[in-house]
Amino acid sequence: ELSFLDRALSEQPEMPAVVSLHHHPVDIGSDWMEKIGLKNRDAFWQVIDRHPQVRVVLWGHIHQELEQQRNGACLLATPSTCIQFATGSSDFAVEPLAPGYRWLELDPSGSFKTEVRRAESFEFDLDEKSTGY
Repeated sequence: ELSFLDRALSEQPEMPAVVSLHHHPVDIGSDWMEKIGLKNRDAFWQVIDRHPQVRVVLWGHIHQELEQQRNGACLLATPSTCIQFATGSSDFAVEPLAPGYRWLELDPSGSFKTEVRRAESFEFDLDEKSTGY
């Protein structure tokens, strides 16, 4: 998959790119989540760092929003459309934020806008003592 990504990005070096994946390719400050992040993240970043046209790297999996920068690329995590995991927790934990999603508006120039939106008037019973999900 990384070879395919590298070839695809090499074929269009002038075209701004968004790379999307499921697992988080960076540390997020939650000990228990670090263990289940992208396993080959060093190899992944070797590919991404070779291609300056990558404007956004987007992922889910962590059930929380996050925004970072790396070598000119915006790194974005999106919240869950279900239960949100607690930010910065050492063990599994949830927090009572409403389900959400991240939208992106992409411009052909490579610029973009993004925002996280959350469900409104949403009620659910959240077991904050749960030890797994």
